[in-house]
Amino acid sequence: MIGLLVASTAVVAAAIILAALLPPRGTVAFLLAVGLLAQGIVVLTVGAAGLVIRNLSPVTLVLASLWFHVPIKGSLLLLYVLSLAFFFSTLGLGALISTVSKTFQQATQVAQLVLLPSILISGFIFPRESLPYALQWLGGLLPLTYFVIVIRGILIKGVGIEYLWHQILPMMGLGVLVFALAIRRFQKRID
Repeated sequence: MIGLLVASTAVVAAAIILAALLPPRGTVAFLLAVGLLAQGIVVLTVGAAGLVIRNLSPVTLVLASLWFHVPIKGSLLLLYVLSLAFFFSTLGLGALISTVSKTFQQATQVAQLVLLPSILISGFIFPRESLPYALQWLGGLLPLTYFVIVIRGILIKGVGIEYLWHQILPMMGLGVLVFALAIRRFQKRID
């Protein structure tokens, strides 16, 4: 539940914010004239969305615990830190979506096109083992796949980082990859 809320908000927010900058309104031209590089524009824009979104995780967790009586067996601090890794990956995905979109509306539609299938193949609804191999492989390219395992591990099983590091590394690797691709596409787009 937390992962789904954060993923949807992060991907859509990053895509919308960056897509709103890209039309020829002079926004990007102004930022470039001030001396910001393309990397700085992407990081600052996505970082602003990240600051807002990172506050959703604790609020959602408190609501889940109090309202739905979800027991929390693991470390909340560990969950919060690993949520930041997930934010990084999903915000990068949103930034990449915004660089391939020409308009604000297209960015939101592409974000939903990515988000909805990711819910189905990430293990959030169906066990990944029951999916065809091709969908399992495709699910491995989504940050939500790894975060679902992290949330279940911490909240339900109470496991620590020693059991979750093999979920964290691919999630962070995906984040670095999508941010690098987003920055590269953004540089090409503004040149």
